[in-house]
Amino acid sequence: MSATTLKATMLNERIKSLNALQNVLRKAEDYPSAIAPETPYLEFEHKLREIGLERGWGNNAERVSEMIHHVLDLLEAPEPRTPETFLGRIPMVCNVVIMSPQGYFAQDNVLGYPDTVVYILDQVRALESEMLLRINHQGLYIIPRILIVTRFLPDAVGTTCGVRLEKVYGTEHSYILRVPSQSEKGIVRKWISRFEVWLYLDTYAEDVANELSIEFHRFVITFICFRHIHSCYL
Repeated sequence: MSATTLKATMLNERIKSLNALQNVLRKAEDYPSAIAPETPYLEFEHKLREIGLERGWGNNAERVSEMIHHVLDLLEAPEPRTPETFLGRIPMVCNVVIMSPQGYFAQDNVLGYPDTVVYILDQVRALESEMLLRINHQGLYIIPRILIVTRFLPDAVGTTCGVRLEKVYGTEHSYILRVPSQSEKGIVRKWISRFEVWLYLDTYAEDVANELSIEFHRFVITFICFRHIHSCYL
């Protein structure tokens, strides 16, 4: 493990080496333990930032103290379970793509259609909640994004299968992204069986990659604006 492993979110330019990180953590470990465990990170953020520690160690004194000890254990007395414990505390995944290119995928008026796909919506809600919880516990300002990619079906009257981007009910940052299948004649407008969808997968994969690039690029710009606005109020 090197100091650069943590540098993206947890360290600043004051820490330039592994030895420097170790010394700083030794200085920092006593402070969170000396205040109330539930003390919000924002109340002592300036003290940690002065010695080189940025956000990402926890959202209160108790979690910051635990994280500092995890990293010290990793540096000074590593055991087989130490890396697992450390990595389990850090939000490693913030963008998730779920592929479901066959069938009718919508949140309303699709029951009874062939190959209806709705069963993963509850799993997406649970996944987003867990991601938000872990990010919050680490004291980070990161917005996760979950995209469910399915086919765009403009002829599915009475449903939202012809809507390109649809927010998942009960979530904040999860969407259904619909991408049309293409043939030599243009967009395949109607439903096709899951046994025939493979005929279009080559071009579909390329189109999906392009659409994901557009969506995540737009999301990054929105997140940067959010960070700027948020920092103005701190």
